[in-house]
Formats: sequence, structure tokens, C-alpha cells
Amino acid sequence: MNDNIFVRIEKNYEMLSRAYKDIANYIKENFLEIPFLSILELSKRTGVSIGSVTGFCKAINYTGYPDFQKDVRKLVQNEMIPIRRIQTSIASSRSDEDILLTVIEQNIENLNNTYSSYLKSSFEKAVDLIRHGRKVYILGMRSAYSVAYYLYFMLSDIMDNVELLSLGTSDLYDRIMNIDNRDILVSIGFEKYTRATCEVTEFFHSHSCRVIALTDNQSSPLSVMADTTLLSNNNSSKFSYVSAMAICNALVIRIGIKSKKKVLATMERREQLHREKKIHL
Repeated sequence: MNDNIFVRIEKNYEMLSRAYKDIANYIKENFLEIPFLSILELSKRTGVSIGSVTGFCKAINYTGYPDFQKDVRKLVQNEMIPIRRIQTSIASSRSDEDILLTVIEQNIENLNNTYSSYLKSSFEKAVDLIRHGRKVYILGMRSAYSVAYYLYFMLSDIMDNVELLSLGTSDLYDRIMNIDNRDILVSIGFEKYTRATCEVTEFFHSHSCRVIALTDNQSSPLSVMADTTLLSNNNSSKFSYVSAMAICNALVIRIGIKSKKKVLATMERREQLHREKKIHL
């Protein structure tokens, strides 16, 4: 499978010149505009020459601007399709269809399509950011809250510096007012993205915190602000968070493996506390 524009930028970013990085940053932040901009318009918006735009396209392995723009256009078309999958499924499914089998098969397909070299690279970066963060905040609103809570619940078993953020309490911004660049935010959101998730993520971003986005496409508002993006595949007609949950599972296990001694000691202390307090039957 050919790498898309975001993968190419990620792979080549450190080797790009300052002018090329300016172009790359503009593209990441204004992705949906690119199909409609001429090379002259893009050069004006990024403050570089037309030659620099052409050079940038070649530096990330396109033959030129038309080839680059064509690739971006295809990606935008795929990601502009509204997610109405559950509604469509209910409307179109037959009453005699084996929905359980269909959903299981589609989730298996989603999982098989989730893994990529880009996800692997982003995943390892996310693991290291979480391991070395002073404090790790996890954010997810509405339906994405289920994924956020799951990750929080699993991580808090092996780490003692994890906090779940929710708009259910009025003191959210009071709780994060003292964040700094040693802190990490795992921001979880899928189309349609909630305004609150984007605003809180922007707050962390503006305070130079490292941001990990768990989302469904590279042009999501969370991905634009992220230091690394974990893409959760969901191409089936029956909307599901199975691939997102699988990524969360893998994060927890990988962090545990890389900090084995510390993690096992933390888990033992927690289990001892549970036994003393007779939490489980």
C-alpha cells in the first residue's frame, strides 16, 4: 500500500529544510483546503516560492504538485464521507440477517486493516511519551468517553500518574491549570468530533504539552494538534470501537513490558490492597 501524504511527511520531516517544513505544517493544519489551491495560491499562503512547493512535493516522493494534489484529493474524498453507519445499518439490514456474525466478521476485518508501518511507528512514540510523562491525562467525550475510560482503567493499574478528564464536573480547567511541557494528553475522538474535546486539546497544545491523538483519520482536528497520531481503522458499515480498544490494550501491555520491574511492583501493591480491603468476592 502506498503511503499517504501524512505518512510521507512524518517519514521525511526531520530531513526537510525550514521552507519545506513551513509547507508541511501548513498542509497538516489546512489539509481540507489543499485540493482547491493552485500551486501559486499555496506558495503565497506558505510564504515560499513556487519552486519550493515543487521541491517539497519531490522531497516527499511525488513527481510534482499535480501528483501531490491528486493524492490529497483522494484522501479528502474518503474522509469527507459522513459517518452514519449505525443509522444506515438499521435502515438497510434485513430482519433475518445474522447481525451478530456480520458484526464479528466486520470487526475482524477492521482489526486486520488497522496495522500499518505508520501505526507501528506512532505507537512506539506514544508508548515512550506516556512512560516518561510527569502526568498522563486521558480525554474523551460522548461515545469516545467509553474508550477513554477503558484506557484510564487499564493504565491506572500499572501507573500512578494517570488522570481521566471529563466535562461532568465544573472544575475541569481548575484541574489542568498547572500543566506544563512534561505532561502528556491522550486525546480520543472520532467523527463527529466534539467541540469540548478539541478545546481541551488546544489548551494542552498551547501549553507545550505533548499530545497523543487516538482518532480515525489524519485530518481530524485532534491529529492536527498531536505530536503523534494513532489511527483506529473503522471502514465497516457497523460502527465499532474494537480497533481503538485493541490499540489501548497494546499500549498498556507495551508500557508494562518496557517498564516491567516498576509495573509489576505497582500491580503487586495494588493487588495486596484489594486483598486487604476485600474488594473482590
